[in-house]
Amino acid sequence: MNPHISSSESAGQRCTAWPKFDRLLAFILTLACAMSASAQNVVPSFDLAGPRTTNVWAWGENASGQLGNNSTTASSVPVAVLRSGVLAGKTVIAVAAGNDHSVALCSDGTLAAWGFGSNGELGNNSTVNSSVPVLVDRSGVLSGKTVVAVAVANNHSLVLCSDGTLAAWGFNVDGRLGNNGTVSSSVPVLVDQSGVLSGKAVTK
Repeated sequence: MNPHISSSESAGQRCTAWPKFDRLLAFILTLACAMSASAQNVVPSFDLAGPRTTNVWAWGENASGQLGNNSTTASSVPVAVLRSGVLAGKTVIAVAAGNDHSVALCSDGTLAAWGFGSNGELGNNSTVNSSVPVLVDRSGVLSGKTVVAVAVANNHSLVLCSDGTLAAWGFNVDGRLGNNGTVSSSVPVLVDQSGVLSGKAVTK
């Protein structure tokens, strides 16, 4: 595997990040992964003809706004995730999709999410669904951190920071957030790294 590609499994889907990999090949690999998804598909598509920016395309179910196109109408063809709001002028370098929500990581460290948010899945200190990208709250445990990787499961999200910090948010049944609790969180919380992860260097 190319060292510049990182992958994460979530809800039967694989989402690929490619911050330093060849743009066309990365697009092909990501498209191949997304084609295997069954419910909701999110494909980052590089704009090969323009400046180095990344457009995000999605298709499938959309009852919770998980396509991110300011609509709740399902689409059987790819539609563009809205870029005129919090993603305006941003370079998306990674995207991860769960059952009903997605998270995008931008080159400047911005995190944006859209879709189902009833359990805090969007990380924006709210429990309201959003059909357009909203900013993940970075004023707490992520303040001053550089996020380098993102992963999304059914109803929660996780990020890895350059210093090895892990943070998560969303639905916390069975302790999914890894913070030694079972209370859901609508903002990022630190994953407990005092036990088996103590002294470990977590890398993507």
